[in-house]
Amino acid sequence: MPEKVRIAWNVYHKYDELTRILHELAGAYSGLASLYSIGRTYQGRDIWCLEITNKSTGPALHKPGFQIDGNTHSGEVTGCAVALYDAYYLLSRYGEDDFVTGLVDTRVIYVIPRVSADGAEHYLTTPHSSRSSLRPYPLTEEEWLETDGLYPHDINGDGWALQMRLEDPQGEWKASAKDPRLMVKRQPKDGQGPFYHIYPEGLIRNYRGGGIKMAPPLYNLDFNRNWPSNWAVTQDGAGPYPLCEPENRALADFWRDHPNLTGVMTYHTFSGVIIRTFVTKPDDAFNAHDLKVYKEIGRIGTEVTGYESVSVFEGLTDDKKNPRHGNSKDWWYEDLGAYVFCIELWSLANHAGIEVKDYMGFLIGRSEEDDLKLLAYNDSELGGQGFMPWTPFDHPQLGRVEIGGWKTKYTFQNPPHHLLKEEIDRTFMFCLKHAALSPLVRVTGAAATAVGGGVHKVTATVRNEGWLPTNLTKHAQRIGVARPDTVRIDIPEGAEILSGRQITEIGNLEGKWNVQGGMFGARPADSSRTLEWLIKAPAASGAAAAPGEVKVQVRSHKGGRHTATVKLDGRQGEAR
Repeated sequence: MPEKVRIAWNVYHKYDELTRILHELAGAYSGLASLYSIGRTYQGRDIWCLEITNKSTGPALHKPGFQIDGNTHSGEVTGCAVALYDAYYLLSRYGEDDFVTGLVDTRVIYVIPRVSADGAEHYLTTPHSSRSSLRPYPLTEEEWLETDGLYPHDINGDGWALQMRLEDPQGEWKASAKDPRLMVKRQPKDGQGPFYHIYPEGLIRNYRGGGIKMAPPLYNLDFNRNWPSNWAVTQDGAGPYPLCEPENRALADFWRDHPNLTGVMTYHTFSGVIIRTFVTKPDDAFNAHDLKVYKEIGRIGTEVTGYESVSVFEGLTDDKKNPRHGNSKDWWYEDLGAYVFCIELWSLANHAGIEVKDYMGFLIGRSEEDDLKLLAYNDSELGGQGFMPWTPFDHPQLGRVEIGGWKTKYTFQNPPHHLLKEEIDRTFMFCLKHAALSPLVRVTGAAATAVGGGVHKVTATVRNEGWLPTNLTKHAQRIGVARPDTVRIDIPEGAEILSGRQITEIGNLEGKWNVQGGMFGARPADSSRTLEWLIKAPAASGAAAAPGEVKVQVRSHKGGRHTATVKLDGRQGEAR
């Protein structure tokens, strides 16, 4: 089949390019996709959502929903690329791939490829970066301009803001004896220099000589510290109150307006690991059932990606007494009762042949041996382009310095452009398999039997054909956000219900996950309910006229809706 929309997968698309691509996808696949904005960023950019479902099989809100988002943090542009590919794959493979076709027919996938649109544009078009937003915080820009200290700046005009090393007998660093490009910490026994101080490449405001202090960052907001769950004003980047940022508020409103959402995949970088809640406490704080489900979904993710699945607290928190707060994963589980995963995409370490067991330890303090492996990978596989050799430069305030170091944007934080598609191929399918686990309710076996005197007995079985239960998590039941499933029967004009209710609450239906087995016997999942009504229908006019039909519909906030039609003469009607 000819490609309807051509997209380059070795490029990190800027905002206008991304917007154009999303509009082209929505136009080329109008029966499957709708594009709309869920809100605007601090600088006024639209936060795009591409809604993907087969429109002919029912409204999107009547189907189980799944959210895919990327680029919460400005520099994590790989997440946007993988989210965009998920959308492209679903649309371009529909009708050719049975898994994709079934998913798009029965579910709705909401793809929000770039949350931090302002910050990502800053990242892609300047030498600099921010954490999330371009709203100055905690200082105003005027206040920040009055602060002293070193701030990042591309002082040599090469398009990169790297590092500076300044030779000083009191310096804390020295060049490695194994590779002079590598700077290693000075040891107590080291008496022979040269030694260096290392700083970010930049300028110093109000410098009068002597010691150099760092200026505070201008853009210090972190969207992933601004969620209500366990929010703490003392958390760096948290903002003045939860959901204070328009980007976070847009996502929160999106969940409010989409009660059909069953889960989230949020794409971040970097480390090559799948992470889940909890962020603030250990696994033994979990409901045991939910933890088992989390681990099973994580196992699927590991099979797809090869990445280990861990909780943030257990696997990525260096100081357990000082965990992160205000994190999206905890909010989606603790307050909304959904299963949420994040892939920290891309691992330069893995590509360099380094096995990382301590993710945080590797980020904040690698061994000299590991750093040498990274440099060797840069030389052999990246053509030396990922690391800038130390080059003398006359700094306007410090005199002779050397500028160099890793070009971290497309080495550590994101794949080099030519390796982007490889990372996409490795990771994109996990979220689609997660989405396919959602509950899915169906009306089966609906029938009508005449019992005499214009009275008919109508029976119907409603079933959850999905893997997860319609309450999603036990935690959702505990906090009261798991609404009961209902069954509604609609009858012909003039008919009456003699037995049964028009709307019946049936609680929640278990999914295939709940099947139990073992040496002492098995228990099937409690995934179905059978209902019965007595309906008195008026006599039909005309010798060949039928007495009408009834419609039985099951409604589930997380499992969708499904309707079966039953003719009161005993014939089956349409199911949808």
